[in-house]
Amino acid sequence: MASNGSVLLGKPLDKPWEEDFDFYFSESMKARLVISVDLGAVELAPLATHPLRLQARITMQTPRADGLRQLGEADALFDLEDRLVERLGAVLPLVYVGRMVTVGDVTLVWYAPRTAEAQIEELTDAVKSVRGDYEVHLSLDKDPKWDFYDDFLFPDVYNLQVMLNRRRLMTLVEHGDDGSLSRDLEHLAYFESAQRAEEAARRLTTAGFEVDSPMVEEQSTPTENLSLALWFSREDSLADGRIDDVCVEILDVILACEGYYDGWGVRLMGQGAGDVGQGT
Repeated sequence: MASNGSVLLGKPLDKPWEEDFDFYFSESMKARLVISVDLGAVELAPLATHPLRLQARITMQTPRADGLRQLGEADALFDLEDRLVERLGAVLPLVYVGRMVTVGDVTLVWYAPRTAEAQIEELTDAVKSVRGDYEVHLSLDKDPKWDFYDDFLFPDVYNLQVMLNRRRLMTLVEHGDDGSLSRDLEHLAYFESAQRAEEAARRLTTAGFEVDSPMVEEQSTPTENLSLALWFSREDSLADGRIDDVCVEILDVILACEGYYDGWGVRLMGQGAGDVGQGT
């Protein structure tokens, strides 16, 4: 599997956040994309020390018809990614933040210090030394606010929820849960005003959820303005992507009412017992 971090002179570069890579599927101009991103960067990005965006675009040799990687070529591409991360990181203290796979290309994305402009030839030579039979195009652009990370790599609220659902389901399976068994799922959302919370409650009730009355949350909330908590539940299955459909249904309501969806909790069913707590 390809490396997730950058290296400096053969040693891992310490990021000021806990690295947290995950992936999701998306579409752009009717092309399929698979995006891997370091979610951990979102709280501290951008780094003022790394105002430049460095990208290495690798042209696949045998892409699938939809432009994604063939299983038979995946290992070679992961190996090249490892070599590029290591070799380029030996030139500069780069911050590796993600990867895009689409239309026959694999594009690796780093953020780089200002000195990268003066060392572009050295970076290009480093690519040539490890690329083997692959065509690799290197590019360097100014991106001091890390707009590409925020606007393109980082998932929207729907894709982020799918990623978080996948993690939660893995935890449930590890505890012996049988996802095919329907059970009550508890959900939590936050709102700024009683009017918005009550409107969401009305819409959720229409969709078949049992909804409690909005209540003031005295403990910590996602933001200071979102002080009204709304609990609601409905019997649903987790199997075959059903939880993703449920969350899309909920997000359509919560976002329309300017709220924040804080995730779902469930009682284990199957070999395990007990609850897996709330939160995305």
